[in-house]
Amino acid sequence: MSPFGDPFANIRRLVTAPAHTMRTFQIDQPLRTHYRRATCAEAECKDSANGWVMGFDLTDPQKAAAARWIRDHSGRTFTATLTPGKVVLTFPAGQTCFVKHRVPLGREPFYVVRNGDFRGCPTRERVIHASADTFVDQWDNDLSKLNTIRERG
Repeated sequence: MSPFGDPFANIRRLVTAPAHTMRTFQIDQPLRTHYRRATCAEAECKDSANGWVMGFDLTDPQKAAAARWIRDHSGRTFTATLTPGKVVLTFPAGQTCFVKHRVPLGREPFYVVRNGDFRGCPTRERVIHASADTFVDQWDNDLSKLNTIRERG
């Protein structure tokens, strides 16, 4: 559960139809098939280009261990400013940051229509459309049917 509560709480209260009568339209670009790892330069990383600052609370064992790892094993250049219980590391521009960057491969996303909604899909039926056009056509047809039902009351 999120520390902010249930993000779908209002939707859950509004949905009264059974899950099997619903349909979900999803455009999916999974990380493993649609992205690749990238360098800071490829990702136009602002930290690498401009430098960055990281502060660590040395009274927290995990943060102190992270600061030690950076000092002993990261291979990055930095200056350290120590104050009681805290260290601030300033990294100059031109070196690799700590983020694992990804860039898109430019592949067409998967256009998926599956039975069910956020509660699940009892039948596990799904269609992966070959193009955005057929995906949008199905969406438009479903929406047209819903509007017709709504107009009839």
